[in-house]
Amino acid sequence: MRLDFNIVLIDDDKDDYPRNRGVNRLKQLLEDHVRKKGFKPLIRFEKSSQPILDLNESDKKRVDLYLSDNNLSNNSQERNINEEDGGIELYLNLKDLFICEFILYSRSDKSTIIKKLIDDLNEKQNPNLFTRFSFVERNSTNEEWINDILRIIDHIITKREELNNLRGIFAQVMSRVHHKMVERYRVPAPESSALADTIKYAFDTNKINQADYTELLSLKNIRNGLLHNDEFICPTRSVRCIKYIKVSYSPLRRAITENEDFIYEDESFEPYRRRLNTLFERFR
Repeated sequence: MRLDFNIVLIDDDKDDYPRNRGVNRLKQLLEDHVRKKGFKPLIRFEKSSQPILDLNESDKKRVDLYLSDNNLSNNSQERNINEEDGGIELYLNLKDLFICEFILYSRSDKSTIIKKLIDDLNEKQNPNLFTRFSFVERNSTNEEWINDILRIIDHIITKREELNNLRGIFAQVMSRVHHKMVERYRVPAPESSALADTIKYAFDTNKINQADYTELLSLKNIRNGLLHNDEFICPTRSVRCIKYIKVSYSPLRRAITENEDFIYEDESFEPYRRRLNTLFERFR
């Protein structure tokens, strides 16, 4: 279970006092907000994107939020030649390298940003162009623009929390099912110590049928995947997922088969909860 929350923050005011007071305040509020949500904030604060582009692929895939000033070449006395067109160009170039949410903030007019997004959409016909992109208008007189960013972070964390909640439900329910099986079927040691051994004992001694055996193995494997595996980026769907071993029974061959499968963060978790509830009612 991953409790770190990785943020990339790009602003060329980083080393430019006193202009950097606003972005330093942003960084502080980001850290405080993520910490209050129960996660560990890890913020990479840079004045250009180059150090981020130099990260290894594993670190790039762990980024949860890419946050950048849109006017990278205009706010600082030191111009960033490679980023002269600003944060919107960064987003268009980096959106395929980082599978995370992107936020651009700016005090300037939004028309240039909108035009570049439309041009890119017309050229590449990518319907997912806007799915991970948000623009926040920076107001120099108050911190409401920062609150807009924090609300987006809340949305990201909510998806993570739903996955963590599923982990907790599976851990609790499968533990109670294990306890009930040991009691009901008088499972001796050492078979009673591990769920896998208890399931095998119950099946071998005809305490449970084939359908129960298959479902118990299946939900045990989902539990193991949730508890022991971290999320990673699915290369085909470009969303975070968790790997587990799916169990199926073939009546024709009368055999159990195991195949690699995934739980995706954007899918409905209700079918998993229903299966757990049905199993729990069976053994309560």
